[in-house]
Amino acid sequence: MLKHLLRRLFCQPSRNSPVGDNRGDRSSVPAPAVVPIPDPIREVPKPVADTLSKLSRERLSQCHPDLQRVVELAAGRYPMAVIQGHRGEKEQNEAFSRGNSKLKWPNSKHNSLPSMAVDLVPMPLDWNNVKRFDELAVVVKAAAKELGVELVWGGDWKSFKDRPHYELRRSTSPNSSNSN
Repeated sequence: MLKHLLRRLFCQPSRNSPVGDNRGDRSSVPAPAVVPIPDPIREVPKPVADTLSKLSRERLSQCHPDLQRVVELAAGRYPMAVIQGHRGEKEQNEAFSRGNSKLKWPNSKHNSLPSMAVDLVPMPLDWNNVKRFDELAVVVKAAAKELGVELVWGGDWKSFKDRPHYELRRSTSPNSSNSN
């Protein structure tokens, strides 16, 4: 019934339709224009907002273009910050000394230019709120899948959980996980 009404309202009249025939004063009424009816089920949600700060964008610019595309898409869906892209020798060795990385320079995926890894945090930041890091991971992984980018999340690692860490998967690399 509803489809029939919508067709009558938004579609061109058929030959049997009273609109446009010579009955009464309807002869002067033009046929309604065809108006497409949006399908809410098929429409892709648009990004909510741009959540990346200028500093996050600077850090992201040091990353591989595939990582940039994934983070840009995910940032429109979940508030986040980029805390690390490329790491130089001094930064990498300091991260290793603090226990934030298992690898010394130049063995981390953060050490190449462009960086093959990025560290992201949910905003507002609460390091103790693991649930927010897990929510962010769902959004980032979905964005990567949507764009056809193979990504490894540090939160999926068995031994060294690194929830901020995301890296591009390299099928040729023997250490494609636990390599931050």
